[in-house]
Amino acid sequence: MKKLIISFLAFSVGLLMLASCTKNDPKVVSNGGTPGTLSASATTVVLVKANSADTTTKVITFTATASQYNFKASVSNALQIDSVGDNWKHPATIAFNVGSLTQGLSTSALNTALLQVVPGGVTSNVNVRVQYALSPEVASYSNAVSLTVTPYTLASYIYLVGALNGWSSSAPDSLVSTTSNGVYTGTFTFPAGAGNNQFLILPAKNFNNKYATNDPTTLVPSATVGYNVPNNFNAPGAGTYTITLNLNTLTIGFK
Repeated sequence: MKKLIISFLAFSVGLLMLASCTKNDPKVVSNGGTPGTLSASATTVVLVKANSADTTTKVITFTATASQYNFKASVSNALQIDSVGDNWKHPATIAFNVGSLTQGLSTSALNTALLQVVPGGVTSNVNVRVQYALSPEVASYSNAVSLTVTPYTLASYIYLVGALNGWSSSAPDSLVSTTSNGVYTGTFTFPAGAGNNQFLILPAKNFNNKYATNDPTTLVPSATVGYNVPNNFNAPGAGTYTITLNLNTLTIGFK
C-alpha cells in the first residue's frame, strides 16, 4: 500500500509539472518592425584613384534613423549597395560602426564596395538602403537612396615602345597591373632583324621619363630595371613573349 501511495504521488507531481509546461506562457513576437529612413550627403560621386590613400576624408556620408520594434531588440545595421535592376540579389554590404547610425566612406572604401556591383571607369546608377537585422532570418529595410557613381578601375598601365611599334609614344603597347600592385604584364611580338628586339617602358605616353636598364645592350635579356637610366631593354630575340615588369623588385622577365 505504501508503494502504491508513493507511486500515485509521483504520478500526480508529474502531471502538475506537465501542466505547468504546457501553459500558454507569454511570448515576445516581432511585428516585423518599422524600418528607419536613410539619407545621403550627395547623390553624385566621382571617385579619383589619386585620392585612394586618403582614408580620413569622407566622400559621402549616409545617415539613418533607428528602426522601431514592439520590444527591446538588438539590431545590426548595415548599408547595402546594389546596381539598379539587380533587385538586391547581390548587394555589397558595409556594416555601420557599432552604436552609430551615421557612416562616412572614404574614396577607397566606397570604390571597393562599388566595384562589387558596377564596373570601374564607367558612370553607373546604384541604390543604397539600410538593412536592420534582428537575425539572419529577420530583417527590415529602409527606403532606397539613388546615387550616380563613377568608381575608378583598380588596374593601372605602363607603356612599351620599341622597334615593334616604330618607337612611337603616341600609340604604345601597354603592360597592365590588374590591382595596381606594382607588377605589370603584357604580351608582345618582336619582329626579326638587328635591333628589333630593343624597347623601353614609359610610365606615361611621352618620353619625359622611362624605365630602362644599366645593363649593357648586348645582355639578353636584361634583368635589372632603373628609372631614367641609359640603356634599352632587349627581348631574347624575334618572337612573341609575355613580359613581366616588377617595380617592387626592379626586375624584368620574359616567357
